[in-house]
Amino acid sequence: MSLPVQQKPNIHKAMDSLSHADEKTNHSSIKNHSAYSLMDDNNKRAADIMEKDGVDAAVVHMMTSANMDYSRMRTMYG
Repeated sequence: MSLPVQQKPNIHKAMDSLSHADEKTNHSSIKNHSAYSLMDDNNKRAADIMEKDGVDAAVVHMMTSANMDYSRMRTMYG
C-alpha cells in the first residue's frame, strides 16, 4: 500500500497569474480606497509607485528611501 504523491504547487505559475491580474479584472485606482486618504505622504508615494510600476518598483523605492536599511524602511512604511 502506498500513499498518493502530493505535488508541490507551481509558484511561478501562481505569481505569473497574479502579475497579470489587472489585465483580467476591472482594476480601480488605489486612490479610491478608503485607506489612501489616511496614509502619510511616504506611504501614498509608495502606493502610487506600486500601482503604476508594480511591487518590485515600490520595494526598490522604499528601500532606497530608507538608505537600504530594512529597520528604517519598516519605520517609514510600516
